[in-house]
Amino acid sequence: MTKFINLANIRINNQNIEFEFLYKSNAISDNATIYLEDESKKTYICEMTQCKNKINYSYCNKEFFVAKVLINIPILDYKKLKVILKENEKLTELKIRNNKDEIITQKENPYIIFVDKYKIQILEDEIQFNKKNFGDKFKYELKKQIYGLKKYKKIFIFRLLKMKNRKYYLFNDRLLYGDDNAEQLFKYVNENYPEIAKKCYFVLDKKSTSIDRVKKIGKVLKYKSFNHKLKFLNSRILISSHSSYLDNSFNPFNIEEMDIYKDLINKKFVFLQHGVIMNDVREYLNRELITADLFITSTNKEYEYINTEDFMYKPNMVVKTGLPRFDKLKNENTKRVILISPTWRAQKEGVKFEDSEYFSKYKSLLSNDTLGKMLEEKKYKIKFLLHPVFAKYKNLFNELSSKSIEILETSKIKYFELFNECVMFITDYSSIHYDVAFLQKPIIYYQFDKEYFFKNHYKSGYFDYEKDGFGKVVETEKEIINEIEYYLNNNCKIREEYKSKIENTFSNLDHNNSKRVWDKIVELDEDKDINYRFNNIH
Repeated sequence: MTKFINLANIRINNQNIEFEFLYKSNAISDNATIYLEDESKKTYICEMTQCKNKINYSYCNKEFFVAKVLINIPILDYKKLKVILKENEKLTELKIRNNKDEIITQKENPYIIFVDKYKIQILEDEIQFNKKNFGDKFKYELKKQIYGLKKYKKIFIFRLLKMKNRKYYLFNDRLLYGDDNAEQLFKYVNENYPEIAKKCYFVLDKKSTSIDRVKKIGKVLKYKSFNHKLKFLNSRILISSHSSYLDNSFNPFNIEEMDIYKDLINKKFVFLQHGVIMNDVREYLNRELITADLFITSTNKEYEYINTEDFMYKPNMVVKTGLPRFDKLKNENTKRVILISPTWRAQKEGVKFEDSEYFSKYKSLLSNDTLGKMLEEKKYKIKFLLHPVFAKYKNLFNELSSKSIEILETSKIKYFELFNECVMFITDYSSIHYDVAFLQKPIIYYQFDKEYFFKNHYKSGYFDYEKDGFGKVVETEKEIINEIEYYLNNNCKIREEYKSKIENTFSNLDHNNSKRVWDKIVELDEDKDINYRFNNIH
């Protein structure tokens, strides 16, 4: 049976080259070794780190054990290097693919990296090093254009516009909205480093209603525009809170364009995240899918979790700085608002949303007479924030509104303003509870379907709501009403035990998060390594 090894990243620094492979198998023995072998049979042993657990890859619906394989060697005239697996005394020559098991190079469309006086070609069964001759680069570019003309009937102009020295910094959150960690960091750079800001751009979808707002901060690129493609190809660092491998939110090029341009993409990637990780996200955020050079974390346990072998990052790639958006958080407890913000659920087959347990529970809570009288008597108001997935059911929720209850949609709010003004926060499993915890405000977790949720939505991770949570976990309507009553009777002052947990959880509770993140990005930028990606995304 043919076995493959996935090339994830090539890092070039001066005259050294580091290959980062991922080897996936149903079983990897403890004595397995992977090495490179040159044409003289000389071997170069790779550093091999095995993940402890099988990882489910949702894009191919398969589970694998994974080993990260690293080798750093000088760039010399090796001629040919093959990748060999030695396992239980058996030798297997591994075929080289990208991380989706696709062939990297074809005869008509080669993949060659030109470095000073060398050219490095990635073939299916070997890596070739050769001295670069006069005219090799021109012939290579001509071959690429001829291939593109034959296959796609057009000239690929951006190959002609690739700069020798990359200069741009691109930022993005969710393409339609912005208003997350990347936008806050973008704002920080524009306010504090005007010279660098000249090279910084924020990427938004052309249909985004946030374009005018972000233009007041700095320069905006429209996703997939000519200018975005040009800047993307010539960028130094991509800085994003978004991570999805599947929706291609970073890369403006389509599949046929990437067939031609993939060898030109050699930037660094900073993953800011949308929030603090607490569930089991190994199958979404491991280094195969998110080839981050810098992975931002906020809490001590989150930092330790991402540094485990299953994520496959080097320790210096994961940093504990806090999220840039935390800098916008401040206490403004003047409006006597209780914010309720549950996360989404997948609908059970054959069950209408209005008949679901999810809607039934929140309808009952918002209609509770005891709660209504408490709100009216003590002059508090509930703001119920619909998850974006459930915005289409806003009419059902609007029927529950009253003078004490307001229904909100995410497209019409700013999260940080709600966090700042609320005096209490109620959720089920949403990670935005970290933002409210940062402000040291009371939190209640209403988890009426705990077993179903962790069976069908997220796998429970290192975070235990009972042990690590910043508020009481309740499962019944009576319990949540009692807990709300306790806080309203005590002027919404957080219980001391939860205040202590918050202080022990966060590495920082200040407003210098953007500065710490940007300082780390500057360090990364000063490192002259050049990365070539093999996941066709970033």
